[in-house]
Amino acid sequence: MLKFFCFVIVSACGTMLGLEFRRKLSVRLHSLIMFQSLFTEIKGMISYSGYTLNEIMCELSALHPGNKFILKCSEYTLHQSFKSAWKNTLESMKNELCLSEHDTEFLCQNTEKMGRSDVDNELDLLDIIISQIAVLIREADDKLKSNGKIYTAVGSACGIITALIFI
Repeated sequence: MLKFFCFVIVSACGTMLGLEFRRKLSVRLHSLIMFQSLFTEIKGMISYSGYTLNEIMCELSALHPGNKFILKCSEYTLHQSFKSAWKNTLESMKNELCLSEHDTEFLCQNTEKMGRSDVDNELDLLDIIISQIAVLIREADDKLKSNGKIYTAVGSACGIITALIFI
């Protein structure tokens, strides 16, 4: 009976590990979608209201009170420049958002370019950023569809094999 429980527990642990890897892929996809919509909203606020980046973050925090990234970035913008606040927020929430190094670097580099030109060039830059994020979203979605199932299956298989070895 004890062997059976050990088998079940180790098998379940392997499956849960695979599901956790799959969850991280899903969270990354949703985080990138959030950033795409965030940049779209920033573009709208710049084009229609002419807000500065710090004012935009304050407005966004009022519009999205449940978004931890926006709230934290808005809080940082009270004491720092937008670029520093954005970078610090990304670094502190990178694991929670399940972003890769490439994602974090991409998002930091593009915000470094923001706020340096006139409104028309700023809007063009935001269009480029939004289209580049769309490419990252497609890649993340493809990775979730292909690797997500693999992670779950391999996690289960490894759990069962490990359980059989122990027994």
